[in-house]
Amino acid sequence: MVRRKDKGAPEDKGSGKGSDKDPEASPEPLPGEGTEEGERLRSADGAFERGDYVEVRRVTRGLLEVSDDAVAAHARDLLHRTQVDPIQVVVILACLALFSTIAYLYVLT
Repeated sequence: MVRRKDKGAPEDKGSGKGSDKDPEASPEPLPGEGTEEGERLRSADGAFERGDYVEVRRVTRGLLEVSDDAVAAHARDLLHRTQVDPIQVVVILACLALFSTIAYLYVLT
């Protein structure tokens, strides 16, 4: 059975999450256009988009001390986005402790 849209019902405009920007629109330009640092930043940004976080960390560490503050700030942001989340570490350690306790109490005793 096919349901028809009620003419009085409002149109679904998506999930309501995110922004009103067109997903096909070009992203905002990266700082350092036309410079060597800018090209390295674009390389790091491309690696971030591909999910190659090792490459992102390698490239951005070299960009932290450049003279262009905008490039250094964007490199710092990329480096920060690829760091390990401390809350994740705490949760994993808590799960490991819980598993070890259960294994000790119910299996080994």
